[in-house]
Amino acid sequence: MTNPNIETFEPPIDIRIDELSKLSELLGQFMRIERATYRDGRPETNAEHTLHTMFLAVAYVSKYRPDLDPTSVALLLMVHDVDELYIGDVNSFIASDETLEDKEADEMTSHESVRRDFADYPFVLELFERYWAQDDPEAECARSFEKTDPGFSHIHDGGRAIRVMGVESRDQFEKLEQRTVTRMGEYASADVLALRKELGKRVADTAFGTV
Repeated sequence: MTNPNIETFEPPIDIRIDELSKLSELLGQFMRIERATYRDGRPETNAEHTLHTMFLAVAYVSKYRPDLDPTSVALLLMVHDVDELYIGDVNSFIASDETLEDKEADEMTSHESVRRDFADYPFVLELFERYWAQDDPEAECARSFEKTDPGFSHIHDGGRAIRVMGVESRDQFEKLEQRTVTRMGEYASADVLALRKELGKRVADTAFGTV
């Protein structure tokens, strides 16, 4: 069996490889970005966070939320942090209100970079825009799980990241946790918000002991 002539395709296969090579380099940079969470004694990477969140969200939605499309949730989570290629991961859990405002401004700027660098992949851009628009239940679910996922990493690593962040007491943690839950209440469904609250309690027990 002979290989097809690469010139019989439009655009040619070698051009497609060049395009994918550029995309591969961007994804390599994205996957290596380190996060505030820890896993196995070291900072968790964006690659780990993305796959971990996708898997948990798809498993949950397919079992407990038949009203949602798990495939859409997975695809939205696949692209949700792509803008961190340009701004890195900002720890919103301990961030001041001023830092959060700066983060939002930086995100808007980074979105222009995403649109530029992923212009050859309109479907990917459509997913990215859909996630950030937060105009449908799947996008809201994806965002809710993205904000819930770090709790599992905190438990897995014994609450180390919490202490590295400078959170010194259960009381301090619970105040920060309540701020996060309040923000999530603007978009999270009741069931995922309940998951986040219970997970927060378990993280507190892991990091500071049971009360």
